Amino acid sequence: MGGVGQLVGDPLLKLYDPFIGIRGQGRKCCGCETQLMYRWRIKGFPLAFSNFSDPMTINCRSTTTGLREIVTSRYTLNASSGYFLEGEFEGLVDITRNFRGSMWVQGHVNQVEGKGQVTSTVTASDVLAPDGVVPGVVDIDKSKIYNSFFALGLGLETYF
Repeated sequence: MGGVGQLVGDPLLKLYDPFIGIRGQGRKCCGCETQLMYRWRIKGFPLAFSNFSDPMTINCRSTTTGLREIVTSRYTLNASSGYFLEGEFEGLVDITRNFRGSMWVQGHVNQVEGKGQVTSTVTASDVLAPDGVVPGVVDIDKSKIYNSFFALGLGLETYF
């Protein structure tokens, strides 16, 4: 049976990431004043919580028999364990009296884990049992959501 999937709602993810962090900077002496050379920041925590919900409607129609089935499903994950870590570093260099260049790198990692659940309901069906989708609820142990990003860049500042 060939079919077309349709999204009936947007996935919704709420992350709760408490964190502690530390930041610092490095300076060098230039005559009678100091000059900023680099700065950094790290924050994170070994606990993260989330609520995730992804509603879907799957609309299937057979190209050969014309039979149709519409199934509404929702995947949810209420995660109770996880971690969060984020870091950033920026190096600065004076080019001329009015221009300063910079190079920066940053990254972020977040993972939550818990028990997921898929709830399915058959909205409409021409398919006779047991060939169609069976409605119900299925638990999925050790479901995970993982996201990360890493970025780097160059900058040029001017001041008057």
